[in-house]
Amino acid sequence: MSQIGRRNGIQSAFGDSDAQQGRFGTIFIASNLENDPAYRTLGQELYYRTYAHELGNVLSEMYTGSVFTFGARDGITGIGGSGPDYDTGAKLEDCIFGNVSP
Repeated sequence: MSQIGRRNGIQSAFGDSDAQQGRFGTIFIASNLENDPAYRTLGQELYYRTYAHELGNVLSEMYTGSVFTFGARDGITGIGGSGPDYDTGAKLEDCIFGNVSP
């Protein structure tokens, strides 16, 4: 998580994406999600949430040039109080799961 977080200059992150890497973009998901308290609450679902979130960001960036095009203007706060997250991925995760992971 800390390795992925460093990609964006933060302490840790569940995932990240790069719309420019590879033919269809690349989604990075931390291999150690089990070590985060959110995993104890959400279990395997945390992987699915992370994938959906980052897929939303890749698609948004690929087709509009920005991960914020379809995001929430006021941001979405995670169920653990994290955030707010303004990107399209947060909006997609909220749409699919009814909230955003911590």
